[in-house]
Amino acid sequence: LFSSFDRAMRDDDDERSKSKRTKRMGPRNPVQSFGGSAQGSTENEIADELQMESKEMDDAAPLQDKVLLEEPYHLMRELVRSWVCHMAEVHAGMTPEAAAHTGGELFKAGSFGLGILEEDSIADVVAVVPRHITLPMFQQDFYCALTRHTRVTYLRPVRQCYMTSVPGIEVGVGSSSAGTRVRFQVTCAILPVDTIAKSTLTDMTPVQLDALDDTSKRCATMALVAQRILEAVPRRAEFQLTLRVIRQWARQRGLYTPYAAALNGVSCAILTARVCQLHPNASTARLINRFFCLYDQVDWSQPILLHGVDAPEGTWEPWGNIHKDNENAAQPMCVVVTPAHPYWNATAAMLETTRRLLAREMRRGLIAVARHPAQSGNKTLAFHTLWEPCDFYRRFQHYLQLDFAGENSTICEGFKKWALPRVTQLTSDLACMANARVQPSSETHPFKDLSRPSWTTEAFFVGLRFSRGNEQDAQAAQGEASGEQKPRMDIRDAVLKYIEVSSAWPDKAHFTGRVDLRVSVLDRESLPPWCLTPTSEHPGTAEDLVQAEQGIPFH
Repeated sequence: LFSSFDRAMRDDDDERSKSKRTKRMGPRNPVQSFGGSAQGSTENEIADELQMESKEMDDAAPLQDKVLLEEPYHLMRELVRSWVCHMAEVHAGMTPEAAAHTGGELFKAGSFGLGILEEDSIADVVAVVPRHITLPMFQQDFYCALTRHTRVTYLRPVRQCYMTSVPGIEVGVGSSSAGTRVRFQVTCAILPVDTIAKSTLTDMTPVQLDALDDTSKRCATMALVAQRILEAVPRRAEFQLTLRVIRQWARQRGLYTPYAAALNGVSCAILTARVCQLHPNASTARLINRFFCLYDQVDWSQPILLHGVDAPEGTWEPWGNIHKDNENAAQPMCVVVTPAHPYWNATAAMLETTRRLLAREMRRGLIAVARHPAQSGNKTLAFHTLWEPCDFYRRFQHYLQLDFAGENSTICEGFKKWALPRVTQLTSDLACMANARVQPSSETHPFKDLSRPSWTTEAFFVGLRFSRGNEQDAQAAQGEASGEQKPRMDIRDAVLKYIEVSSAWPDKAHFTGRVDLRVSVLDRESLPPWCLTPTSEHPGTAEDLVQAEQGIPFH
């Protein structure tokens, strides 16, 4: 096969120059193709600037040392195996010889599974166990087993993990070689088998996965997604660096919010992996260029897949279980399908406002990474502006401020982890209103509440803009001319619904009077100074500043 290919290449290229032959051997842009010299200089420029920006990115969001991560990970893996063996003897009545073969595996997931876990981040892992283990056993007996281990320095039960929305355990394991601690968030997938091997989970068929209980299916899928993404990319090193760049870009531009209606870690990884598939031999600099070239022109209503799936189009379930319970959920604005059964839509919660923002930021990113006039529309933008933080607090006329307060940091953190994922439902309810534009922030802001100075309080903001249609504008103009009161937008139902859902925190009964949630509406001019970024005090650039409309007052 290779000799036939070589003969065909020689016959075809006898009269071609070496430069042209090199050009045709490389992967082409799936959307457009541009000149060679300009493209080459662009790639070199991006590569040089990317090297400098990568150093700043390493300083701002350094990765955890993989060597230091592996030793605590293998310790956790052995703890899972020994516990499964012990439970087989005690609860299943197996002999020691039979219990020793029951096995048990610990799969990496999320950023940990993709090899880009940042410092001070929690490593997501999934314990895959046989049928004699139950979820209450995992939550109680395994928790007790961890408390007795000398290397476990931190332990906390988790009511609902973000990625899977299932119970888990947060474990801190000290490193034997260095005075550091690695935090794991462990969830459990129970398979209907008697013994667990390393390939048991990966060899399961879609029918077998569908037969699992909901908790096990979510956890198993989370572990398989990271593995399938890495299997789909031709070169892991280039994929990982490109993904770090894209994730940093999405964070800075207000698109990467794991608990709101925008891009998340899974969708960013799938979008990046798709570009790596289309350009298997491209460098990181070219992959970044092709990323913005492709998604600046893509039809977001069409599903983005890494490989063929066995599920009919239109049946993608939403990633996680928060958004699918919302009766106001409409047709998804963006479809990015996970590469493992049951093929969830990782962007099911994206709002129309966020999709418009995503399209605008893709165009802006293309201008930053492309020097060729045909790519950028004769516009130029310095490459370093790709990471310029967006000025979220100048984009909207009104903001919804959510204050999560607890008597101490532990209570506040626990309540925040429950209430923040439900912001997706709040933003979806607000976006269903006529002519509404909604965008949640990408971060929380700790501040000192003067009414409760000893409490821990963190604020989260949602940008709001309600514009009137042409008929409403005409009616409003007539009302203002006649001296009538301006029309007002009532958002109380959506806010009260969010408060009611957040108040259903399972641990609330244990902290009566020690936790609180406050919601208020602010004008842009009334925003507290501690939430403003340094650029908020100065006029934004033409690309950054979105002029806010006057909007409609609230009550």
